[in-house]
Amino acid sequence: MFVLHTSNKAEYLLQHMAMVLESPLSSPFSVECFLIQSQGMERWICQQMAESRAVWSNYDFHFPGKFYNTLIDQLMYDEEKIKPSYTQEQMLWKFEALLRNISMQEEGLLHQYLQGSQLEVKRFQLAKQLAYTYDQYQFLRPDWMTQWQFADCNSLPGDQEWQCQLWQALEAEGKGVRWRVAIEKLQTLSSEKAREFLPERLSVFGISAMSPIYLELIQAVARHIDVHFYLLSPAAGFWGDIKTKQQWQTDQQQDLFAKSISSIEVSDGNPILSMLGQQGRDFQQLLADDAINFDLDFTSFDDDDIPVHSLLEHLQQDLVKTDFSEYEGEVDRSIQLNACHSRMREVEVLRDQIQAAFDADETLELRDVVVMAPDIHQYAPFISAVFYDVSYSIADAMSQQSNQMLDTFTQFLTVAKSRWEWFDVVSILEQPAVYENFGLSATQLDVVKQWIESTNIRWGASAEHREAHHLPAISTTSWQSGLERLLMGYMLDEEEFHDGVLPYVDVEGSTAQALGGLRDFIVMLNIAKQRFSKSHSLEDWSELLIESAQRLFKTDESYRDAFKQLQEYIEELKKGYALNKEPLSLEVILLWLRDYAQQQQSSSGFMRGRLTFCSMLPMRAIPFKVIALIGMNEGEFPRQDVPSDFDLMARSEKRIGDRSLRDDDRYQFLEVLLSVRQQLLLSYVGFSNKTNDAIQPSIVVSELLEVLDKYYKIRQADISYSHPLHAHSAKYFSSDGLFSYSDRHFQMANALQDKNGVPPTWHEPIAEDEEFVEVIALDDLLGFIGHPQRYFAEQVLGLRIPRIDESQGSSEHFDLDGLNLYLQQQQWIEQLLEHDCFDDSSKAVAKGDFPLGISGELRIDDYQAEVAAFVEKIREPHLGTKLDAVPVDIDVKGMRVIGQLNHQYTGGQLFYRFAKMKGKDLLTAWVLHLIAMQARQDCQDSTYLFAKDRDIEFTSIHVDEASALLSIIIDEYLQGRKQLSHFWVGAGMAWYEQKFKPRAKDSQLVAAGKKFSLSWGHEPYWQLFYDEVEDFTIFAPAFEEACERILDPIISMQEKQ
Repeated sequence: MFVLHTSNKAEYLLQHMAMVLESPLSSPFSVECFLIQSQGMERWICQQMAESRAVWSNYDFHFPGKFYNTLIDQLMYDEEKIKPSYTQEQMLWKFEALLRNISMQEEGLLHQYLQGSQLEVKRFQLAKQLAYTYDQYQFLRPDWMTQWQFADCNSLPGDQEWQCQLWQALEAEGKGVRWRVAIEKLQTLSSEKAREFLPERLSVFGISAMSPIYLELIQAVARHIDVHFYLLSPAAGFWGDIKTKQQWQTDQQQDLFAKSISSIEVSDGNPILSMLGQQGRDFQQLLADDAINFDLDFTSFDDDDIPVHSLLEHLQQDLVKTDFSEYEGEVDRSIQLNACHSRMREVEVLRDQIQAAFDADETLELRDVVVMAPDIHQYAPFISAVFYDVSYSIADAMSQQSNQMLDTFTQFLTVAKSRWEWFDVVSILEQPAVYENFGLSATQLDVVKQWIESTNIRWGASAEHREAHHLPAISTTSWQSGLERLLMGYMLDEEEFHDGVLPYVDVEGSTAQALGGLRDFIVMLNIAKQRFSKSHSLEDWSELLIESAQRLFKTDESYRDAFKQLQEYIEELKKGYALNKEPLSLEVILLWLRDYAQQQQSSSGFMRGRLTFCSMLPMRAIPFKVIALIGMNEGEFPRQDVPSDFDLMARSEKRIGDRSLRDDDRYQFLEVLLSVRQQLLLSYVGFSNKTNDAIQPSIVVSELLEVLDKYYKIRQADISYSHPLHAHSAKYFSSDGLFSYSDRHFQMANALQDKNGVPPTWHEPIAEDEEFVEVIALDDLLGFIGHPQRYFAEQVLGLRIPRIDESQGSSEHFDLDGLNLYLQQQQWIEQLLEHDCFDDSSKAVAKGDFPLGISGELRIDDYQAEVAAFVEKIREPHLGTKLDAVPVDIDVKGMRVIGQLNHQYTGGQLFYRFAKMKGKDLLTAWVLHLIAMQARQDCQDSTYLFAKDRDIEFTSIHVDEASALLSIIIDEYLQGRKQLSHFWVGAGMAWYEQKFKPRAKDSQLVAAGKKFSLSWGHEPYWQLFYDEVEDFTIFAPAFEEACERILDPIISMQEKQ
């Protein structure tokens, strides 16, 4: 018996189903069978049934495609000539095999696809597209398949010729679609025989579209068992003949794009059904066809005389009547449109709207609210930031997003056959399931990363691996070279070559476990590289990948579920082996794995008693009190159909039952209008966050607004709200219709609006520490004088600006960057001064510090020649040998300054910088000169500072004078601990240098101002406290006074010399 149940509300349909299920099956062990289109619908049905029934168990939910394929397979099992039908996945592998050998690939359209490089990848992608296209043919054009089966393909026009040949080649394997034969057999089969494989009762729930052949099959099933079809319909009567806007325009022979929606007259029926109901109208016509016969037909719709309390309810009532009537109530917030500047602002506004809904209805619970978006994953980071203190779940997560192990494994496969760039390899190792499997902890992982950076590992497993990439077979900076250096450094503690390996001596005994874990991981990756470089059959690939996953991941209880899911995905490969035994490359397997994982979505977060966020999926018409649709942007919703060039359905006349993404999404929007019970919240990115230009919403939103304006006299301004760029705008706390629940944003808005209040500034003194500073560390003093603003931020305020990550790139050195070159040159200077010779240059090359090969050696020679000339200049004062560090413990103004002097020679202090002199160098040398005069009271030696652009000598001065000058520095230091110093060292150096320019046009202050402006963009701590230009003008007097106190004594000494 075939029974149709129709209603405009899913709750009514559920009541029908509950009444049907009151009639028990023949046995308690019989399974209640359901056909649904989404896991969300399954969860909703189970929850509702469990609430309304004493016992709810022994049920089975199926998706239509799988149910039908299983049914056909069972029905045709005893046929010798008629084999089970192909699924899309099966056709993919069969087409991939057929495209290797069939002669048709040498001509026509296929020839255009199957030529050039990456042929295996192109063949797989073509097979995938063909599988999808033929899968559509099976269910929507079965007559074509029957015709092609017996046709002379050469006589068919255009692309039909090769598509017919391809289908016949598929048929030659003994398989193919036999829907018509299956239906005929089911119609003639005895009920006793049919019930051996059919369920006792079948309920089809929440499916609003179905191909004609599916419907015929269900009707054939209904000859043997009870089939109840529960259909959600927006209208009570037959509405399959309502014309669309385009159909009316065509009938009236008017231009499609010039015609307004107002062309739909009163007699045209409900305009919303006309605009959004194409898919539902087609299905209504399909159900009304003579070929589909229902034995019983039950309906449950809202009565026309039920009072409405909101604009939303009025629209829903008009849909039931397939008509419209003017809305006479007050405009409310039951339908609300919010235009924002970004996705983040959409989510911020959404939180306030949901909170307002809870304030308006005390009975509302989190489970009564759902938030949907065309792609919810685009909003996931913003949801976690805004709803951090709300119990929520995000459903419809794709496997690679919900299962980090699967994503890591695809990265592992990619890296195994890549260049092995260091950050790609590390990104795999730093996953907990990976590094724990190799006996590493998070702390040891940090040590491993430091080793990789210090040994200059860049890319390539070995010299041979690099040669395979058509580059010189040089091992330096490869993983093999880095591991050899680390292992040799663990055994030896001297940096000398042993068996051609330069040990990395900073490997301590306690880190042996970390080194062993890194070595095991690289060995495993190298084995995978070798095995993955060959092609294998699907069966072999399945076994190989599972084995590799077991070697890569830890699979204990913490990771068991994730690994099980990964293993299940890999085992799917083996199912295709019977259809395709050809060897396949890793690139093809990777494409399949990514595609397959993307298709698998989990609804585990759907309707879990929390606030639900999910994607907009067709046939998910589940009722909620509040439904929010975010991301309703033009171009994103509804989706557009992009058929392949060879899709014959796209070129042929459309038939009733044909599906399209655009019609699916438009009908889904209509189902949302049916499913919401209290409030519908719509939002979109309506303004550019750069120019503030208006952006149009989705076409379905625009059409809804036009209907409300034309037919219901509801202007867009009555239900639409334009939100400011910032959440702390004062508009949210005034009376213009906008609102916010955020106390933090309220305080920010008040602070910005406070015209009389004096904003706090870092330029004012902070509260003084009552405790007297008794001891000053010399390093602390030098840190202040080198950069007073950074010192104040870090040491006084506790603010530290992270340095920009300048981690090493993936390529070996072609030249040293400025900082590394400077550090190497400073090291060479030290070597020449101490040992009168350079270290073996091959060490620098072996470390990867210089370009590989002869070019690196030549570059070293050039740099060392420059350094040698600079060292000769340093040696001119004849300072003698370097002394051990001299301890410092002196009294300055009642405070102890403690530390040590590390640059003492028998003939004075020496500082050098193989670069242009900076203000920090000058001031550091000056302070240490004053310290030396006091620490070594009998010292008559000078302090020398050498740089590439100038040399400075500070001659010895009397202890008392040194103490007085040092007191000035100490005073600056003490004041800099209480209040931000306006002495900018870089600008101060320009002020100092300008004094010695004989024909300088600018004053010292003007020169300092120019330097401040040029350096501001590279000084993050200046940017923290100052504006680029304005603040220099404001604080110029204080800056100049500081320069006179600190730098004038240096200038005076230089002028005397």
